Amino acid sequence: MRSVRLLLALVFIFSLQPGVFAQEKAGQNKIKTIFSYKKELGLTEKQVADMTSILGVFQKYLTDKGEELRQLRLKFNGLVKQKADLKLIKEIIAQISAAQADISYTDIETSRKVEGVLTPAQLKKWNGMQEAYRKEEAQARQLKQ
Repeated sequence: MRSVRLLLALVFIFSLQPGVFAQEKAGQNKIKTIFSYKKELGLTEKQVADMTSILGVFQKYLTDKGEELRQLRLKFNGLVKQKADLKLIKEIIAQISAAQADISYTDIETSRKVEGVLTPAQLKKWNGMQEAYRKEEAQARQLKQ
């Protein structure tokens, strides 16, 4: 169950809203996405609309797939608790794995669609911004240790 929640959280954080940046504000994290950098990246209204559409489709997909995974996990837990036939348990595990693989693939596919909306210059700048943020976060984690 934890791995499913972690996967869905990671998919949401890193793919649904590419390059999430967190900023402390009044004790709360304010999530910044590519849309927060519209001006810096020079995004057009059409680009914003296209990315919003792509991400909206992906959000619906994640909602549906998340429910499917929840149902499969409940079925799995019930079968294990009942000490059901191992073949049945193995089938459910395979279905869970297939759903997780499908989410991962769709995540990559969606990210590429979003990147395809950007010009090469915008993509280069966005990737640089993300890399700088990752380095900053890694340094902050090291200081905490």
